Amino acid sequence: MGTWECAKNAVQKRMTDKCVFTEMEEQTTAWGETKMMPKEQTETICKMIHMKQDMQKNGLIWENRQKAVLLYPVEMDIPKGSLASVETENGMRYEGKIGESIAFVTHKEADWKQTEVFG
Repeated sequence: MGTWECAKNAVQKRMTDKCVFTEMEEQTTAWGETKMMPKEQTETICKMIHMKQDMQKNGLIWENRQKAVLLYPVEMDIPKGSLASVETENGMRYEGKIGESIAFVTHKEADWKQTEVFG
């Protein structure tokens, strides 16, 4: 086994969270409206790291924004804009949207964002 394969296995052993990715596609209705519809669901291991949370006031409405980095196997291909449901090893459940991804030899990293609106 090569050095990079050992590193890849070491990174993937730390991926103890469960992710379900839902790829979205644009569909046009009969009356001309364009909307996003679920296309395909994929389940895999992952690891959510560097969670950041803040509240921001937007006019009269408060937004609770969470950002994180999501690590997932290099074999997976998750398009930008996919929805991600993450269940951590301690039972917490997060739902958000996937942003840009970066590929490394051992794993891939993607931006993950969630916004909740109050008000």
